[in-house]
Amino acid sequence: MNFSLQASASRIFLWQRANHAIYLARNILLALYITPAEFGDFAIALNLATYIAIFGTLEFRTAFFTTKELTPEQLRAQWSAEVTLSALTLILGLLLSPWLATTRAGGIVTAMLCLLVVNLIEASFSTHLYLLEKDLRFPFITALYTVVNLVSFIVCLALAIMGWGLGALVADRLIAASAKWFVLGRKSDWRPQFQIELRSLLHYWSSIRVLFLNGLLGKVLFGFDIYAIGKWIGSEANGIYAMAMKWAMLPMELGAGFLAIMALSLYSRQSHDNMETFRASYTEVTFYIVRFCLAIAVLMTIFMSDFFRVFYRNDWQAVPAIFCALLPYAMFRPLYQNVCQALQARKILWPIFWVMVVQSILVVALILLSISSGLVCVALAAGAALGLGYIALELHLHRSARHPLVFLFAAPLVLAALAAATHLLMAHNSGFGVRVGLAAAYGAIAAWEWWSGRRRFSKPPASAS
Repeated sequence: MNFSLQASASRIFLWQRANHAIYLARNILLALYITPAEFGDFAIALNLATYIAIFGTLEFRTAFFTTKELTPEQLRAQWSAEVTLSALTLILGLLLSPWLATTRAGGIVTAMLCLLVVNLIEASFSTHLYLLEKDLRFPFITALYTVVNLVSFIVCLALAIMGWGLGALVADRLIAASAKWFVLGRKSDWRPQFQIELRSLLHYWSSIRVLFLNGLLGKVLFGFDIYAIGKWIGSEANGIYAMAMKWAMLPMELGAGFLAIMALSLYSRQSHDNMETFRASYTEVTFYIVRFCLAIAVLMTIFMSDFFRVFYRNDWQAVPAIFCALLPYAMFRPLYQNVCQALQARKILWPIFWVMVVQSILVVALILLSISSGLVCVALAAGAALGLGYIALELHLHRSARHPLVFLFAAPLVLAALAAATHLLMAHNSGFGVRVGLAAAYGAIAAWEWWSGRRRFSKPPASAS
């Protein structure tokens, strides 16, 4: 392979750690000045914007990457189509806002419209970003996102201290999108030009038509929990659930999630090569996602209650229990994304659709049955629906790729299960020192297992050389 996953990962390591620190500070400091109800209102606004963005499900990203070479006409058509669809979504939001204002607080509707503006800004730099990703310029992208996150967080915190609440969270999104638009526009040599050509759009259609259906189902699969909590429990519960989700997704967003996004570029490049090369790349990416997610999740679980007692106010103390219940969902999320990227790169799209049909029915049924039992049950229901779908897709890919499932999952799952079981058994009878000892023992064994396993990737497969 011309591209080395380990080499690229080492180049972005420091930027990721800086981003990690910003994310930690954001979660802690914003909660001092923004109430759970305000966080919940933002989650509801984001959920509404996601549902209204019906045209946004006609996404071009996968089709963009699975095409080896794109003509200038196809690039212009992709940019023009995404901007047009985002503009239509904003118009739809404006048309629906008077009706939504009768059932939602005015601040929520205004926040929703601002988030639809963010979608339009992001669409306007979509091609610039795709071209950098296609060229595997991930160290620059990581650096950009880290600096932008720092700037937007500083402004958001200042506004939160001034009492803006929901407005501070909205400003955070607007500033981040605008900064990326400015930098990417200057960094890329490509210049947008509005041109919607039928022949170029037809090039994307074979992928888009299935991805559109998958996107519609994804709105149910990845958003129905927020909708249900907001409708039947309330904004404050939604805010607590959203904060628990932020912490549960922490290792996935900052490390494994980025690997899963980067993987589409890598898999798409190798979809034209032999299966051995593709299998080696998929195995390596999945190896790092599994180890990273499980190790950080176990360590966070051991200390989460202590952490919240020290750094958070009393109105946030329900978060640790919901955090633990959300961990299955959070760990399946990057793995689900990764296997979908692999199947999409191989242009295997319909199995994803049929699995998502079953998942969407399942997640609605499970959440409706569990909503009266509280947030922990809702979190477990969401994780169960996502996990079953992931397992089905992983096994489907395994039939063609024959990647080593035992090597990828057995050892880290056993280690994580033993550590979690030990923590639960002694949770009420151990001091902080004992928890530190358990974390140190688990961390050492997990690091040794990771170090031993990664030697498998030190050399490229013989058939790929």
